[in-house]
Amino acid sequence: MTMNKALALSAALLLTTPAIPQPAKNESPPNFFQPIGSWRVDSTTAECHLSREFASGSKTLTFMVIQGAGPANYDAVLAGNAIPKLPKRSQLVLQLQPQETSHTIEVNSDPVPRKAARFIGWTDADAAHLSNLQSSQYLVFSVANNYAITLELKGIKPAINALRTCHDELLQIWGVDVEAAKKLRALPKPDVIGAGGNPGTVIAQRIDLPKQHIPAGSWVSYADYPSEALRKEIGGTVVMALSVNSAGAVDGCRVVISSKFEPLNRASCKALTERAR
Repeated sequence: MTMNKALALSAALLLTTPAIPQPAKNESPPNFFQPIGSWRVDSTTAECHLSREFASGSKTLTFMVIQGAGPANYDAVLAGNAIPKLPKRSQLVLQLQPQETSHTIEVNSDPVPRKAARFIGWTDADAAHLSNLQSSQYLVFSVANNYAITLELKGIKPAINALRTCHDELLQIWGVDVEAAKKLRALPKPDVIGAGGNPGTVIAQRIDLPKQHIPAGSWVSYADYPSEALRKEIGGTVVMALSVNSAGAVDGCRVVISSKFEPLNRASCKALTERAR
């Protein structure tokens, strides 16, 4: 469960079929970004990052895929001087080519501190999407069909495999059953979290961000955030390993990555022990 994520960006994945203009054969589309350098995998105690730089003339972009506590979810960020200033809560369409599958997410384009660049990102996306990537892969970002960026994701398939190896090693360090996590990763997202159960819900956000809808039956809510943490304006990320019994209830909670604030750790375990199924 993530609390007050550093990249607390609204993102709701919805299947769509937008009409994205296609370039003529053998012609590169506008804002076509080719990779520079190679894919790189880095890790922290809480997550693994897969990133690569891209360029189109003087414009540059960095694309990053992040996998943390949830083996069935991933986050992603696109940052650089080619990201325009967008209206708040813009509808961004992501389209995979040549599969011609697409999704729409709601994003903001926020400035990168101390740099002439902006970033967009999305959170808690279905990791099953990563299994469908091909070695020859293009990713198109468009807004209102009048602005588009195309990334040529050369070598993405082995890069995703390297990201998952990193994540498996992280799970081993946390004492999580890696083989069970691999099975979980392959399931469609609704089958993983169930109706109303949402282990990735952000339960507290900065005051200037829009309030997040908490569905009925969700595992966490704003009311769970410790009042002491709110008074002191303390946030953090808590990663927990849960033990689940044969009835599907949680009978043990172990903090594997601490928020460095014990009331936040306790509140996280308490909420999931009582409600997670």
